[in-house]
Amino acid sequence: MVYTSEQKAFLLESYFRNGEKVNGVWKYSIQPCLEEFREAFPEDVIVYEEFKNTLHRNVNLFRGTASTSRKEGSGRPTERTEEVIHATQEILEQDAKTSIRHLSQQVELSVGTLTAVRYREEILRLLSKNFTMMNYEKVCFNKMMQQRIAQQKL
Repeated sequence: MVYTSEQKAFLLESYFRNGEKVNGVWKYSIQPCLEEFREAFPEDVIVYEEFKNTLHRNVNLFRGTASTSRKEGSGRPTERTEEVIHATQEILEQDAKTSIRHLSQQVELSVGTLTAVRYREEILRLLSKNFTMMNYEKVCFNKMMQQRIAQQKL
């Protein structure tokens, strides 16, 4: 299950609210938090191990950053920078039949990344030609493009 921001905030509030101070040391339990979560979100199916891991991950993140969201820039960096796109364009302008494998060696990127760059350039080239299509063809083309873009994001 993927937890929403609202659910993550609820997890933290419940976890800390149900803590008890024993001999001057705070003790926290997952069970009361889990029960409150089930009452607040009855439609969600909860797997205990997943719930526990998500709770601990968010508690640690909150203690470190005072936030439930990931640190800025903690995701995977993009390889498709403007410099890479420009370098790829220059190589393809010199020799449009350059293979993706050869191109990947020249710009030192993976074949998958270059396929995405080359595909983007192909789309822009086709769209800039100002070709005319009937409305039905435009709708089909747009649906196809949306599906391909969605597949690339996966």
